[in-house]
Amino acid sequence: MARRPGPRQRTRLAVADLLGETETDLWPQTRPDLGPGAEATAEVVGAWAHRADIPQHLWISLLTGATGRVDLLGYAYPFIFELVPDSMQRLADKAATGAGIRLAFADPDCAHVAERDALEQIGGTLPGRIRNALNFCEPLHGVAGIEIGLHTVHLYNAVYRFDQQMIVTPYLYRARGYQHRTLHLRELSAYGILPPSPTSSNRSGKRLSRTPADSRDDRPARLLPPPRRADGQQPRARRRRPGRRRPRPCTPATSRRLGQLHSPAAPWTSAKPSASASSAR
Repeated sequence: MARRPGPRQRTRLAVADLLGETETDLWPQTRPDLGPGAEATAEVVGAWAHRADIPQHLWISLLTGATGRVDLLGYAYPFIFELVPDSMQRLADKAATGAGIRLAFADPDCAHVAERDALEQIGGTLPGRIRNALNFCEPLHGVAGIEIGLHTVHLYNAVYRFDQQMIVTPYLYRARGYQHRTLHLRELSAYGILPPSPTSSNRSGKRLSRTPADSRDDRPARLLPPPRRADGQQPRARRRRPGRRRPRPCTPATSRRLGQLHSPAAPWTSAKPSASASSAR
């Protein structure tokens, strides 16, 4: 006899109605379509034509309700922090209770930011928006459990993850941030759209070039630390040798100096000069 997935359906429906949830949200194993290779449409909580259409209370509930992790990845997203006046203090309190906070902004001095700014046609204001968002995060520098960094990758999606929920905005051609399509996803299965671990954020995190504090000087961004020798010392820079010069094309004048004959009918023969040619000289 097959074992039932949790309580009886009548009980599941009653509990879901009492909590204001759906049966599939509380008991995802009751859906037969949440297996490997199946459609995971149940994980799509909402979809909007523009990011600006998302209700503000949804952003606030996601930011304030997260208890385990907050992963934000984009170019600049100060609008999230502006919705909650004490957002920095809330993030610090979450980190103090063991939550992992990772905030990744685009390096305002990298080439991808200039490309994105030109693509969105916003008149060179994107680097300033990024610095404005970094200014919001000043109180979080040095707080244990909070990572803030700058990336130099070309993003195709902005990802805002709060525990098992995520807001994703795929970038469209020549569209600005608030105009992008937006999806609200919720993790219900290991085989669904939302991965159990934020692999896309991890890949971008490996490309974090420098911290916001380093961006105040003129040092170039590094994607990877310089290699070290076995003794831990930095290797000395190798002196670049000048490349060999390419040989100049042989001309009739140089061919005569080399003892060669030049004629259009029989070009570049290596025969010795004849006596008549020697007497002509």
